[in-house]
Amino acid sequence: MVLIAAGIVSVYPLAKSFFPEKVAHSHVVRIGLGSFNDSVHIEVVTPDLAGQDPGGWIPFASLYNSRGEMIGYDTSDITTGAESFQDRSIISTTQPEYIKLTSPTIRTDASCIAYVTITASSNDLRNWNADSARACGKTWYPSTMNHPGTDDFRPPCFWMSSNPKFPAAHAVSWKLTDFAPKGSDRAMAIGQQWIDDPPTLCQAPGRMQYYKYARPDKCVPYFPNALQHDPVDYTDADREYVKHGHRQRCPDAGLPDNDVILYDNDGNALPPVEYPQPPPPEPEVTLTPQEQHEVKGEEMRNPREGIIRRDEAQKFLRAGDRALEMCDHQVVISHLRGHSAKEVCESPTSFGPDFVAIREGPAGIYCDMCEHKWYHICRHRHQTRCWDSETTKLRMPHRRKREEGVLYPEDKVYKRVMRWKDREDRH
Repeated sequence: MVLIAAGIVSVYPLAKSFFPEKVAHSHVVRIGLGSFNDSVHIEVVTPDLAGQDPGGWIPFASLYNSRGEMIGYDTSDITTGAESFQDRSIISTTQPEYIKLTSPTIRTDASCIAYVTITASSNDLRNWNADSARACGKTWYPSTMNHPGTDDFRPPCFWMSSNPKFPAAHAVSWKLTDFAPKGSDRAMAIGQQWIDDPPTLCQAPGRMQYYKYARPDKCVPYFPNALQHDPVDYTDADREYVKHGHRQRCPDAGLPDNDVILYDNDGNALPPVEYPQPPPPEPEVTLTPQEQHEVKGEEMRNPREGIIRRDEAQKFLRAGDRALEMCDHQVVISHLRGHSAKEVCESPTSFGPDFVAIREGPAGIYCDMCEHKWYHICRHRHQTRCWDSETTKLRMPHRRKREEGVLYPEDKVYKRVMRWKDREDRH
């Protein structure tokens, strides 16, 4: 399990209760989603929005042996209701070493994955969580999962989608045994290595790789030779091999979302894999001169492109871009310990509905996820430049001139309000 805390990426095994039950002659893959957790009460105050939240469908799962050979995969269509997770089962007795999750192409929305646990047919237990995705710059959002053994650490979830409209990974693969080494001292050491030398985590395809496009029936990068570790602290003995020693058994494992080079079984560099079809073009929407004047000089964050001008952002909003609808019409109000709206707002890679951390600061913090700007929650009725938790409105000192097609933060009308509470605090 990967944790980012106090500037350290740490790796700890999960409590056994998080793992699926052993099934004879099968490997069971449990996939937990972002907003669903047995210990948390989720109150959907206004559920009438057909949109995304940190939950949804379950990605496909594929397993591979230590030589990168396919063991099997499960591509059945699975979604979640109020459960915290769903399981996929792959019939085999061959020990899995690598896994790949792939977004279903029939799903056009996004799903936020918090953790994966695996119980092999041998009863070997492996686990992974989305903190490693956040460490590698993938889009993320807070989750309700409380890490076992801690009071207030909640690993995030990371976004997956087959729709290029979303700033999300289409697929991810990783080496199972690299994310649950035995012993906390070794875990801390390898976690510190990933902070000090990020490419040994984020640009090491045999260890973990994210894809713009991949298929569940294709191969993954693997290490032909066993990784060597320092006998004292378990850090990688040969970091160049970790980054460049991978191989793969097919030419089209997927299109990486970074600048790594993938190698075939003979060590030859493989050409990039192309999308099966190009992404749809962006809709052409022009702003009136008045609109351009009104928004000139202001900035708004487009999660796919970094920081862009608000006039450009309005094109996405007016065109009905589903990715930005999350922060236009949805808000999550968290009463859970360990959540920080400041952290969410100040991260360049966070993405999702507007977020409120009630326990943060003197009265709570609100994050406008469209603009990545945070405000205190109002403490009295005359306070401005704050967020009113009763009206779910941003209070500003002056009402700005409104123009058609321009959405200001204080104009938001939430169609979906979700509250996350510990079950003992739900009343």
